[in-house]
Amino acid sequence: MQTWPGCQLRIWPLRGLANDLRRAEQHGTPPPSLIAPFRTYRFERSSGGFAINGRFFDLSVDNAVIRTGTYEVWNPQNDSGGWFHPVHLHLLHVGRNNESVRVLMQWPDVPVNEANSTAQVVSGQPTFDFFERRYVFHCHNIDHEDHDMMAQCRIRQ
Repeated sequence: MQTWPGCQLRIWPLRGLANDLRRAEQHGTPPPSLIAPFRTYRFERSSGGFAINGRFFDLSVDNAVIRTGTYEVWNPQNDSGGWFHPVHLHLLHVGRNNESVRVLMQWPDVPVNEANSTAQVVSGQPTFDFFERRYVFHCHNIDHEDHDMMAQCRIRQ
């Protein structure tokens, strides 16, 4: 078993869970009950820009709300007709390129940086607690990322 400093992430059951999922799919049976939702994210050219599931990045939107300790399967897909999208998911360090993949992951309990509570807040901007346990995922092509091909998830305890 491996853990991150300050986190309770347990990595060892993922391989067995992935094997159970594969067997269930081969036999047409339901997936293991440990896996919470299955989520699909389409990285695509949309409305003259680059979007995820047809939406551009909106700081006020949590595109996924996740409970710590849960297992999820994410399926990032590139539906852009030849555009290359190296997808990067912060916190879990998952990266893929120009295809559809499935990723089975367990969400860690993320420690909060207490130093942020004393930082100065800029007028009109969200406070630091707004960003606690929020992580983005995005295309790593800088021009795609700059044109809002990004989404965010929030980790809840």
